[in-house]
Amino acid sequence: MQLIPFAISPLGLFGPTINRFLYGKTIDSDNIHNISATSFPHAHKMAKRASSAEVPSNILERANDIWRRKHPTENFGRSYKSPDPSTYYTQQFGRDVCFANGSAGLEAIALAMDP
Repeated sequence: MQLIPFAISPLGLFGPTINRFLYGKTIDSDNIHNISATSFPHAHKMAKRASSAEVPSNILERANDIWRRKHPTENFGRSYKSPDPSTYYTQQFGRDVCFANGSAGLEAIALAMDP
């Protein structure tokens, strides 16, 4: 088991570790998350391991392949709008980011309106 440290920007952009895990994108192993090996040795070791071959990568494409092989005529999200796990995940994540940003915006407006 491996804890995978990752970052998501307020606009829903992924950092390098989660991009590797979900989509199989490569990570510059010389500069892992700008974590200092001397100041934070355990965090650096964990980040280095999370980007190694010990941790799976490109899991969404793997999930798509398995789904299509086992369920060739079914849509993953029980809708033609999400035919595979990758599409379903992208839609759900996008919805969650929009909800989080909208909630934060509404809360900020409410705080600004308080006397």
